[in-house]
Amino acid sequence: MKTNSAHLLIDNSAPDEQFKRELVILNNVFYTEKRYKSYWGSYQFTKANINILRECSARFPTFDYIVMLSGQDYPLTDNPTLESFWRENKSKNYVIHMPIKDPNLTQHMERYENYYFFPKNRITLRYPSANASFMGKLKDAIFKASGLFPLPKFAPLPLYFGSNWFRLNRRSASAILRHFDNNPSIEKYFKHALLAEEVMVQSILINIPVNERDPVINDDLTYTYWDEPLGRYPNPLVEGLFDRIMDSGHLFARKFDHPISESLLLKIDLMTS
Repeated sequence: MKTNSAHLLIDNSAPDEQFKRELVILNNVFYTEKRYKSYWGSYQFTKANINILRECSARFPTFDYIVMLSGQDYPLTDNPTLESFWRENKSKNYVIHMPIKDPNLTQHMERYENYYFFPKNRITLRYPSANASFMGKLKDAIFKASGLFPLPKFAPLPLYFGSNWFRLNRRSASAILRHFDNNPSIEKYFKHALLAEEVMVQSILINIPVNERDPVINDDLTYTYWDEPLGRYPNPLVEGLFDRIMDSGHLFARKFDHPISESLLLKIDLMTS
C-alpha cells in the first residue's frame, strides 16, 4: 500500500470534537475539510461521498485504494491480511451493482422517478404526492406551476442499485469523478432523489467505458445479516452469529451496535489479534 490512512467524514449535524480528541495521537487520520448536514435519504450524503473521493485524490494522488466504511463496520481480519488483499487485487473494484430494472428491485424505482425534498431531519416531501389529500394536491400544484420539476423524470444513464460501501482503486475513482464533473445532468437528476447513495456512484461506475476503468466485482466483501424482520434492513450483529460471520470469508461485517454487539466485537478481536 502506498498510503495507509483513514479519511473521516463526520456528518455536519454531529459535533466532531470527540473524534478529534480521541484520535489526536494518530497521525494517519485526516478529516474532510468540507462537511455536509446529511438528513436520512437526502442527496447530501451522496455529495459527501463524492467529496471523499475528491479529497482523497487531492491529498493522496498516488493512493492505491479507497475503502468506504461506516461507523458500524468492523474488520474480520488483521491489518497485514487486509493490506495483502488490497495489494493483490488493486486492479479490481468491489462494488455491489444490480440493474434497477431487475424484477426484484422495481419497488425501488419510485425513489428515483419522483422528486424528494428534505426540509428537516426525518421530514421528507415527495412530488408527485403519494396520496390524494387536499394538502398533497396543493403541494403538487405548486411544484408543477414552478416549472422546475418536469414529469416524467428521466434518468441520464442506466441505473444500477447496490450497497453504498464501495471499494475503489485509484483509476476507477478518478474516472468516476471525471464522469460526474463532465455530466452535470447526473447531479441534477439525483439531487432530488431518495437514497441516491445506493444508486449514483454505482451507476456512474458501471456506465463508464471499460477501457477507462478497471473490472468491477459484484461484491462489497462485507457480511450483513438480513434474516429478520422481512429482510428490509441489516440487523445488528450479536455474539450468536460469531461462527457464521467468521466462516463467511468476508473482510468486514456490519452493522454493529452498542451495547448489543460488544461481546461479539471482543470475540472478533481475540480471533484476529
